[in-house]
Amino acid sequence: MARKSRSNAILDKAVQAALSAIELYNKPSFLYREESFSILMTNAWELLLKAKLISQNKNNLNIIYATEKNKL
Repeated sequence: MARKSRSNAILDKAVQAALSAIELYNKPSFLYREESFSILMTNAWELLLKAKLISQNKNNLNIIYATEKNKL
């Protein structure tokens, strides 16, 4: 079985986060429903953006990390 690319693995997580958000929002008696939906959907959008950036940069994860030079 072929291994998934990094961008596809993150894309799958984005889809699962969005589906979880929708499923949670549709529950009739769940307290803190709107806030939980917002957090999960924001996470899904972040993962989707990261998957897009990684895909455009040949599956290089360094594109999503911010690095600082030593300021000494």
